[in-house]
Amino acid sequence: MLQKSTIARRYASAILSLSKEFNVLEAVNADFKTLKPLLNESPEFHNFLSNPVVNAKQKIRVIEKIFGGTVQPLIIKLLDVLLRYDRGDIFEDIIDLFSELYIDEKGILPVKLTSAQPLDEKEKALLRQPLEELSHKTVEFEESIDESLIGGFIADFSVYRLDASISKSLDDFRKVLSKGSF
Repeated sequence: MLQKSTIARRYASAILSLSKEFNVLEAVNADFKTLKPLLNESPEFHNFLSNPVVNAKQKIRVIEKIFGGTVQPLIIKLLDVLLRYDRGDIFEDIIDLFSELYIDEKGILPVKLTSAQPLDEKEKALLRQPLEELSHKTVEFEESIDESLIGGFIADFSVYRLDASISKSLDDFRKVLSKGSF
């Protein structure tokens, strides 16, 4: 029997292909971005999708009432298929895998950018340019603020971390002083 992640990857890949074919890739991605927090914030919705007591037809009627006209029909059809085959529990996995495939398809390098205060566009451009040149991808920042950094920033991307924060520099300096090797 196929593992849950393998099945989810196949569905995610199929949805990516179909959304490209029907020219709704951006809309499907936006809808998934909207649905993901709903699954995270509402355990009831997640439980509803995976509950074997409620039959698939009832579930799809509820989903059509809630989401019909607000999300792409392709997503409603996906949920219909998942629910008919008792696979509602992998919907969140499909969203996550679709997001990975979408990012790869679009040539995007997601960068989690944490700074002590908001960076202006000029500062972000100074970081964006070398990252785009090295990766040959379009950088998209997910920004957050952490005042404990004191100044500077931390950029997490792929498997790398670039820590140019003042707190990191101070920690490094503190380690050198504690070793007495200066």
